Amino acid sequence: MKPLPVRALKEAARQAPEPPPDRLASRMDRPRAPSFFRRKRALAGVGLVLVAAIASLAFLTRSLRASTTVNASRLSIEAAAVGSFQEFIPAAAFVVPAETRLLSTVRGGRVEEIRIEDGETVRAGAVLIKLSNIDLELQVMAHEAQLSEQLSNLARAQTALNQTMNGYERDLVRLEQEIAIAQDRMDRRRPLAGDGVSMESIRQLDLELNGLKSVRQLISEGAEREQQDGERNLRRLRQSVDRLSSGVELMRATLADLAVKAPIDGQATLNDLEIGQVAAPGAPLGQIDASEGYKLRARLDEYYLGQVFRGQTATAGAGEAQYALTVSKVYPTVTDRMFEVDLDFVDVAPPALRRGQSLSLKLHASANETVLSVPNGPFYNATAGEWAFVLSADGATAQRRPVSFGRRNAERVEVIAGLAPGERIVTSTYDDFETVQTLRLMNN
Repeated sequence: MKPLPVRALKEAARQAPEPPPDRLASRMDRPRAPSFFRRKRALAGVGLVLVAAIASLAFLTRSLRASTTVNASRLSIEAAAVGSFQEFIPAAAFVVPAETRLLSTVRGGRVEEIRIEDGETVRAGAVLIKLSNIDLELQVMAHEAQLSEQLSNLARAQTALNQTMNGYERDLVRLEQEIAIAQDRMDRRRPLAGDGVSMESIRQLDLELNGLKSVRQLISEGAEREQQDGERNLRRLRQSVDRLSSGVELMRATLADLAVKAPIDGQATLNDLEIGQVAAPGAPLGQIDASEGYKLRARLDEYYLGQVFRGQTATAGAGEAQYALTVSKVYPTVTDRMFEVDLDFVDVAPPALRRGQSLSLKLHASANETVLSVPNGPFYNATAGEWAFVLSADGATAQRRPVSFGRRNAERVEVIAGLAPGERIVTSTYDDFETVQTLRLMNN
């Protein structure tokens, strides 16, 4: 066999198919597709790196806010002190007259005359307003006519009874005379019986005498019955007259009330009244406020309705003056989520007060106690009563410190633990320092 030329061998080699990769490389040199678990591990690693970066950033930020410098003039700084503490309900009270009387009329009527001006001071008994009521006047006249008629009936019944009893008395007097005459004849003739006087005549006289006595008995009994019946009828008539008289007096008083008078001395306040206006029955026409004596009236949130009671003590102030009061009345009606309370002064109301004047009221909700406390302030809302910025002894810094606070009122907060008397805290707002550990105080 003749060997192939070199050129032919090269051409055959070029056209032959390439061997598979596993025959050209070793097992360690073969490429592998990445598996699902290798991709998951890679993502987890990236997440850990991000978390670590965020934590590092937060740590760096917190470290940067561990302290801050603030101008001391921007802060309110107060010291803890031992003193009296009392829970109270703060409210605004206003001065009102101690007594107020409403003006009204029972039956109503047409306004005929207004004799005073609104706000005028009046004396008790003075006529303020005159009304007229034609229907009421006609009713009074009708009742007076009925009363007059009944009085006439009573008089006639009394007269008739008197006449009847007088008739009985005349009959009895005549019978007594006849009985006396018959008895006298009997007494003269009885001894002569059989001696010129027959027994028959004596028997006739005896029958006549007994008959007269029987008639007298019947007339006496009839007179007694007539007297009883007449008195019974008179009693009924008198009762009817009394009822009519009471009704007439009441209607006359109602008619007199159409002249509205001031019940007490004081200042008159009239509603909008015009001549010719018709006032409805019972409608308020105005009021009279007593000229002497005052009390306080306060409006409280309905939240305190169960905490306020009659006799509860309170204090009210106007400037430096403080007044002691007690709750005299609690109005249970809630309007716009508020209810009202009246308070009387323990002593005489101060003369300097004026109607409508506003006073700051403290309604005592607990006994007065001696405790450690600090002045109340905006800091409490930010800390929920769990911590505070406490100043160092030199006042250069204020360190965040856990403090336990207890009861509080509008002025002070009770300290249970975490502060000593004399230590000072920042009581102003903490809105800019919630993540700060230390405040470095700078003075101008």
